[in-house]
Amino acid sequence: RCAGHRAFVVLAFESEGDRVNTAVGFLLAHERAEGVINVWLAGVLERCRRCGHLQRLAGELLTHLQDDDRITMTTRPDQFPHMHALMERYALRQPKNDGDPEEKVRYMVKSAGELKARVKHCQCRGDQRLSAVVAELVRNCPWTATVDASTMISWMRSELDEFKAALEQFRDEGTEDAKVAREALISELGDVLFDALMLNAVAARELALDPDAAWKAAATKVENRTPYMWLWGDGSVARTAQEASGMWAAAKLRERAPADNSVDIQESRPAPCHLGNGAAPETTATAVTATVPLPPEAVTTPRMAPVVAVPRAAASALAREESK
Repeated sequence: RCAGHRAFVVLAFESEGDRVNTAVGFLLAHERAEGVINVWLAGVLERCRRCGHLQRLAGELLTHLQDDDRITMTTRPDQFPHMHALMERYALRQPKNDGDPEEKVRYMVKSAGELKARVKHCQCRGDQRLSAVVAELVRNCPWTATVDASTMISWMRSELDEFKAALEQFRDEGTEDAKVAREALISELGDVLFDALMLNAVAARELALDPDAAWKAAATKVENRTPYMWLWGDGSVARTAQEASGMWAAAKLRERAPADNSVDIQESRPAPCHLGNGAAPETTATAVTATVPLPPEAVTTPRMAPVVAVPRAAASALAREESK
């Protein structure tokens, strides 16, 4: 039967560390006609069922098939309910052949390439899964094609209101309904996330924007405003929420400075101030924070000295030194 045609034997094993133990599943397939792969037999030990082994066996088979291969198989729903559920999800029912038992059901996958794409999508988790859903809707959904950014904004406001109501209910519910309230909260939060991703995608399509530009802009802005973070910061230190908020506000002022021809005086962070006698007293004084408007011609004047924020305690000490 397999002479001159492709044949496949796929096995699943239990493993413990680096040691491979007993085989727990198998899949046998062969090419019954050119470009038609028939899954002849497949099974998983009863104690190992519903652990994803069957999907992994099928996934391994797919890696060896060509995208235009068709896949056929039969199963008996009453005897193999999990296999039947898998086929109902990924394959198309086919008419019975003459002589088929009543309980036997035939399936076919028209394209191994399409099945690979579906399996890959179903294996996505978290943000990757939702991002893939939104991307596919923008490409192929006729309803999404009619939606514009203004519509998405109105829907997003509505979802935010619903999330706020769910949050308040979650906080007010007793332990008896906590599970229901939690599920409702998660659902509403998911709606907000979906609308945010849809807004980005729809705005990019409508306004000819790079769909990745907003992601990059958001990451860059947050990184610039949180220099105390080790992963991307400049070595700054924020020990309290107030200090972190001050750095955020100072960075925000710097970002706006070129637009309004102003120079911002940053909030200074507490640091040792070394005086003439070599001492390094601690200073916890509040720094002077302001934005000083300048005339347009002054902004480009090379002789302008930089304006630097100095804690009041340090400023007084420096003033005493200069008066000597």
